[in-house]
Amino acid sequence: MKHSENSQTSNEAKKLYIEKVKLLYANTAGSTVATLINSSILTLFLWNVISHSILILWLACNVLITVFRFLLVYKYRYASAKSIESKKWGEWLIAGIAFNGIVWGLGGIFLFSIGSIPHQAMLAFVIAGMVAGSLGTYSVIKKAFLVYCIPASIPIMIKFLTMGEDIQLAMGGMTFLFILVMLVTAKRMNKMITTSLKLQFKNISLIDSLTENKRQTEKLNKELKSEIKEREKTEKALLKATKESEAANQAKSEFLANMSHELRTPMNGVIASTGLLLDTNITDEQREFIEIIRNSGDSLLALINDILDFSKIEAGK
Repeated sequence: MKHSENSQTSNEAKKLYIEKVKLLYANTAGSTVATLINSSILTLFLWNVISHSILILWLACNVLITVFRFLLVYKYRYASAKSIESKKWGEWLIAGIAFNGIVWGLGGIFLFSIGSIPHQAMLAFVIAGMVAGSLGTYSVIKKAFLVYCIPASIPIMIKFLTMGEDIQLAMGGMTFLFILVMLVTAKRMNKMITTSLKLQFKNISLIDSLTENKRQTEKLNKELKSEIKEREKTEKALLKATKESEAANQAKSEFLANMSHELRTPMNGVIASTGLLLDTNITDEQREFIEIIRNSGDSLLALINDILDFSKIEAGK
């Protein structure tokens, strides 16, 4: 029993992870576009204060990682359903997100303009914007947000704190608070998404159960209707047979009544004729035979009368 529960919990966790990976891939396209736009704008803004080779190399790294993520999303969309269930899709995408976070973190170090506070603020603003923008996209999987947020934001925070000036220390402290807020918010969002997916699974399971119950009910109703039709058919056949039996019985009774009535007339003639013969001058032997005929006729007439009375009773007369 315990093994069955553990297996069910494991299957539910696997299914939940697969759905989270689907959401992560669905949101990745937008984040990659934002990465290209923001990295290009930042490169142009810092063009006059940072070495061109560093800017171009940093931008090229962003482009390469973005292309990798685009290709990954493309392959995922056209992968088979069985392949999508593999854990490797999530690991590959998280790896791409981590590399992207590292590139932005390196930007916080190598694109940091020592002598220009406005450029420092602009760099911090863009990195913070990228981390904040990734909150809704990567918090689906906590690991995905962590491998992006920490590498992207920690380096520039350390850079501010090591400068020693009041304004840089303040910006470093604000960056630290910003990171904490992002981590707490990401945790809450991840919990909300997880709860929502679990409710979705329960609703799907409930719908499937209701659909199956409906199918079973329809099947039972169909069988019941079929049984009722068969019963009605049997009752009609029985009623027909009963009517045919009653009609045959009535025809029999009428036949017996008619035949008995028709037989009485000649029997009465036979009995009357034997009575007349007994009143004539006949020999003793002839009288004996005539009396036998008369006695037999009386017995047969009595039997015919009984049959006639029985037929009248059956006929309700």
